[in-house]
Amino acid sequence: MVAQESKHEALAGTSLAERAREALGWWRDELAAMVPNALRARKAGRRAAIDCVLLPDGRAAVALAEPRKGALPDPAEALASGPALVARLRALAELAPERTLRLSVPRDLCFVRRTRLPARALGHAGAILRHEAEGLMPFAPAEILGDWYVETEDTDARELNIVHVVLARPRIRALEEAIAEADLTLVRIGVGHGEGRPVPVDLLSVDDPSLLAGVAALSPFAKLAGGAALLILIATPFLAIGQQEAELDALRAARAASPKPAAAALSAGAVADFLDARASRPPVAQILDDLARTLPRDAVLTDLKLEGDRLTIGLQGAGAERAHGALRDSALLAPAPGDAAPGQLAFTLRALDASGGEGSQP
Repeated sequence: MVAQESKHEALAGTSLAERAREALGWWRDELAAMVPNALRARKAGRRAAIDCVLLPDGRAAVALAEPRKGALPDPAEALASGPALVARLRALAELAPERTLRLSVPRDLCFVRRTRLPARALGHAGAILRHEAEGLMPFAPAEILGDWYVETEDTDARELNIVHVVLARPRIRALEEAIAEADLTLVRIGVGHGEGRPVPVDLLSVDDPSLLAGVAALSPFAKLAGGAALLILIATPFLAIGQQEAELDALRAARAASPKPAAAALSAGAVADFLDARASRPPVAQILDDLARTLPRDAVLTDLKLEGDRLTIGLQGAGAERAHGALRDSALLAPAPGDAAPGQLAFTLRALDASGGEGSQP
């Protein structure tokens, strides 16, 4: 009798544990469904059935994704874009649970630029960076892939240091054609995973931070659950302090007497301030033209880096010393404070005056 009772208790305990695990898994999946697609796209472990790593020599290594082990495809089995790679992708697609592929490209294949934005303009960062990238790169807008992340924040200046990673689509055109020919869907493009230095970006991400877009992406059940939770959250304070109507009226009056600017107005003002600041800087093409006119013929330009208002160039050759003196008289560049690295010169961009000409740098 005791043995039978123990057996029944064990079965009941096992059934309860299984039900608890099922309930926990259901709740976790519903919470995951409430995350907007724009945020899910930036997740480093976004699910894909097949992993593909593009090597610096143009070959691609592919294998079934193993998210738990974190293993990447073996570079020794890499194939060049062509019929052999298409056949390999089709064979993997037959074994995969879904026909999705995640690609990682080398860092050297991308254009990485650093810039600064006002903290209030964070909601418009994607549009601003996209506009700048289209002006800098000689490609059609549809041929430019990009994503960004906030590297650091300058709390004193209320500015964000942003890293913008851009990839020209023609550089992966052959690989995209092989993926399409194998009837696979490219769901994510990461950077640097094959080199062991991944960058927290997804070049296929859609940066839409608006509240309406996030709500529209929710499942029907998530919308219903969120609406119910919001109603409970709103009703709870009134139920708890039903006898304190006088205090609530005073609080409403105090809030009404202290007007605050809307979030949209703050954001629009930040964008306007940013565009005004950028309008005072010389265009990149004008800077390159000035360098081409000023540098001596026997000076070789080996490096050029533009970060905010600071321009750093590297020079070699017989005319390197003369170039430094020539650039001191540039109408667009002023010597930057601080020491530059050996073999390099640092300058600060001079501000343009209201008529579009060059002004003096304070």
